Amino acid sequence: MRRLRHRAARSLGAAFAAVALGPLVAAAASPRRLAIVGVTLVDGTGRPPRHDVTLLVEDDRIARVGPRSEIAVPADARRIDGAGRFVVPGLFDMHVHLHNSNFYPLFLANGVTSVRDLGNYERTILFYRDEAERSRVPAPRLFIAGPILDGPTPAWAGSLAIETPEQAHREVARLANEGMNVIKVYNGLSRDVLRAVIDEAHAHHLPVTGHVPAGMDAREAILMGMDGIEHMTGVALYGVRREAMSDAELSAVDNRTVACWWQAADPKKLQELAWLSASRGTFHCPTLFLEERWANAERADFDADPNLRFIDPLYRRGLWVEQVHPLHAARREDEADLRAAFPKRLEFVRTLVRAGASVIAGTDTPNPYVVPGFSLHEELRLLVRAGETPAQALLSATSLAAKALRVDDRLGTVEEGKLADFLVLSADPLRDISNLKRIEWTVVGGRPFERAELDSSLERVARGFERTAPGMPR
Repeated sequence: MRRLRHRAARSLGAAFAAVALGPLVAAAASPRRLAIVGVTLVDGTGRPPRHDVTLLVEDDRIARVGPRSEIAVPADARRIDGAGRFVVPGLFDMHVHLHNSNFYPLFLANGVTSVRDLGNYERTILFYRDEAERSRVPAPRLFIAGPILDGPTPAWAGSLAIETPEQAHREVARLANEGMNVIKVYNGLSRDVLRAVIDEAHAHHLPVTGHVPAGMDAREAILMGMDGIEHMTGVALYGVRREAMSDAELSAVDNRTVACWWQAADPKKLQELAWLSASRGTFHCPTLFLEERWANAERADFDADPNLRFIDPLYRRGLWVEQVHPLHAARREDEADLRAAFPKRLEFVRTLVRAGASVIAGTDTPNPYVVPGFSLHEELRLLVRAGETPAQALLSATSLAAKALRVDDRLGTVEEGKLADFLVLSADPLRDISNLKRIEWTVVGGRPFERAELDSSLERVARGFERTAPGMPR
């Protein structure tokens, strides 16, 4: 996770959410039954599309899926004509840090119906999950890690400093009892502590993901039992010759050193790692869009992005502009190495896919200029550029993501009995992954939000921010 330190702006977020989410809240009184009639279904299982299908939703579940000729639509159902349209599962962003509820409309407008928060202040993220589950505020489903587990000197505020295996067992058990869905580990953990974290998490049926700790490579972490790896940490280190490297060099986590490792990594060793990942069922969340942003920060005019108007200008000025721009201006040589390493990262994703390993889509939003919701489509674009087909990229953001969270029994595909989270599109995403942006309805738990409602919510967010901090560049 490469995020900036923050304070949870709960009061500010709540104030804007009341305005931004207004039109969506009204949709909560939608009919208990919903029918999408005569649609092309891309169900997220990997099976070929099915044409002229009717989808019947009752309450929050998918009740029937089948040929239009075989399913009678109840008279009291809200009916959506599916002719020329496509249904796909709701999308997951598998690497998020939720800072306030202003992000909800951005996610839903972009078809993101589930997010995995991988590190936050514990009380803050529990508050947001409770808000999303218990109130009538429309929001994506929140799957949470709670605080990051780090070593004696944590990198981020809100993390837990874990120094002994005994402490690891105790804290992971406590987080499991608090209802966390996943455990996130970080750079500073020792081997003994990481092993204890994994053992305790697995005893509570929780997956473990995060950074491969400093000094360890991805192969060691995978064999130890890590279920997922974020940002491809530890991958390049496995691929380089380490005989002549000092302990300090082996433990480096700075961007430039890691970028140099990527450039020097042996493709044969990376192939071995991909095969190991496939055989062990390891999930890789490469956050390619974040890496692309960091590699091009000096050259790109990020402030020209029209979607920045949906981000609090005070947040942008205080955390993105004032801190990030000087940081990158001082690291132009670093950026040259990052740019050279980026194609190597893409190549490793291609290697993973060819080996049959699981790649899942995540963005690490709201890192600088990684806008919630919108950034997931950029991540999918890069997964296709790396070598996935549009069909594979869709699985990375749907069924594979649900499997990584161990909720594939109820989410991730459009099948009878599962929760009714899906999108109605106006174009075929299997022809062009960018067609996932052409959303006409986002359906969450059986509640349909039409494009006009979603756009209205976005505009309310933007107008609210214009009133609070005029004069900021957009």
